Amino acid sequence: LVHTILLVIGLVFSNCVKQPVADFSMDDSEYSPGDYIYFTNSSSDAKSYKWTFPDGTTSTSSNPSFYIPSYLPTGTHTIKLEAINGSKNDTREKTFSLIPSTGQLMFWTSYSSLGNITVNIDGNYAGTISGWYSSSPSCGATYGVTKDLSPGSHSFSATNGSKTWSGNYTVASGSCLKVQLMP
Repeated sequence: LVHTILLVIGLVFSNCVKQPVADFSMDDSEYSPGDYIYFTNSSSDAKSYKWTFPDGTTSTSSNPSFYIPSYLPTGTHTIKLEAINGSKNDTREKTFSLIPSTGQLMFWTSYSSLGNITVNIDGNYAGTISGWYSSSPSCGATYGVTKDLSPGSHSFSATNGSKTWSGNYTVASGSCLKVQLMP
């Protein structure tokens, strides 16, 4: 009889535990390596949480953030949240897109005597330097040639018809490398 009473009491209490509902949002849907993803947990009736991230790491924080490591491949990745209340749980998964990071390579000149300069990057036409600056311009300035490129080494060649330049430069993610072409 005592076992029956304990079993009934256990069933009554286990039925009092509410079923949690897992849900969350992310601050964006598209990221690059080196970005952080910030989460807003909107789960209900949960006492604890377990987040699982694409690199295999986990968190038990209510509203964690996730730093996207550079080794994570581009494409679609999944974030998983498990909302837990005693022996009951619910899981919610959402995806985000990981796009390649880029940097910029800009070519410019401070010599008006050079005229228009045609610039090729990695063997492809990138644009024409059509003016000059008295000091280093900002990336994307009107008279220079600025290209968004994947991080790594890139070759360039440039000519104004009488002078030729060429070389290799390494582009870093999130930065702008400015190259001044001189006579």
